[in-house]
Amino acid sequence: MSFVYAPEWLEHAENFPISKSIPLTADTHTETGHAFFTNLLPEAGLREFVCRKLGISVDNDYELLKQIGGDCAGALRILPPGEPSTFNDLDYEKIQDFITAESLLALSNEHALEVRLSLAGAQYKLPVYLDKGVLYLPLKQAPSSHIMKFSNPQYRRLAEVEFLVTNLARTIGLNVIDLSLFPYGVNQLATISLRYDRYHDGNRLRRLHQEDCCQIMGIPGTMKYEQEGGPSLNRSLEAIRKYSDNVIADTKSFLNWMVFNVLVGNCDSHGKNLAFLYSQNKTLLAPHYDLVATINYPRVSTKLAMSIGGEYNVHNINKNCWIKQAECMGIRPQMLCGLVDKMSEQIISNIEKVFFSSAQVNPGFSDRLKVLITKHCHRIQRLAR
Repeated sequence: MSFVYAPEWLEHAENFPISKSIPLTADTHTETGHAFFTNLLPEAGLREFVCRKLGISVDNDYELLKQIGGDCAGALRILPPGEPSTFNDLDYEKIQDFITAESLLALSNEHALEVRLSLAGAQYKLPVYLDKGVLYLPLKQAPSSHIMKFSNPQYRRLAEVEFLVTNLARTIGLNVIDLSLFPYGVNQLATISLRYDRYHDGNRLRRLHQEDCCQIMGIPGTMKYEQEGGPSLNRSLEAIRKYSDNVIADTKSFLNWMVFNVLVGNCDSHGKNLAFLYSQNKTLLAPHYDLVATINYPRVSTKLAMSIGGEYNVHNINKNCWIKQAECMGIRPQMLCGLVDKMSEQIISNIEKVFFSSAQVNPGFSDRLKVLITKHCHRIQRLAR
């Protein structure tokens, strides 16, 4: 599986590369081309589910992309040759009466030739169009406005954890996605997030291009963890320094993201959870997403996706780790250690207000999660001094 730009695109006055890893040349891009496009596809159990429904071999990247690549992350649409790339207001089907994870996913597969929905990741999710509280399923080439992620039977109250942690991050100043809870089925909650790679142009919903750190580095999504050859914190910061049009602001945002993940115990902050957004001829770090306190789930590894100063165990990050990490990134160790201390205080002083401000979340669960994160945060703060 490889990619090559059409000669017409190379000669177009407004052309641009689809990825920083795939420059505008007439060359055939094999490894980086394959890596970029497979990073658009779902992973793990969700991939198996979709492939089984569509009758596709689970390792057939090309056929899966052909079937579900019509509404990807970013601006690209993967369509058969000659198919019109237009849509109208009739290309949305109201799904308010079908809101269960199983029925919505089944409905999307019934429309397999019309609903080309490709969202990377392992959690069950569905791109939807939300208008005045009513959900619609985008058909044909119609873009989605939101991403709906369902509860996961393996990880109890995952939606609530992501909602609370994301709101905590927003409260202390991180640039995060607009995320809310959406009730469905029988006493179940999903998260529903506004897509940062979409915008309204009058009454029309338009796409913005984006790519995650794996794509920008030409790394397959199967290698998204640092120990597997995926992006590290150092390489991610290098990408910001190389490509961002606002290096100072994006570096600050990146460091906040890095420290926050350690303090709340998010061990799954890998290269696909850090993205760049291309808008108005500028490249900027996208709002942060998929913020979850994975330490809430005993079965999830406590090994960080990206090490801090070479240390992967989230419970063992100490001052020496932060100093080493700072030195590797070319920033002052005192500044990074000061950020750890300052953000620890912000989390501890704001967590109760944030966690108990939503009537949708069970107070008993909020309290247990608050105690867990606070205890972990105190430990990391103490070790960093």
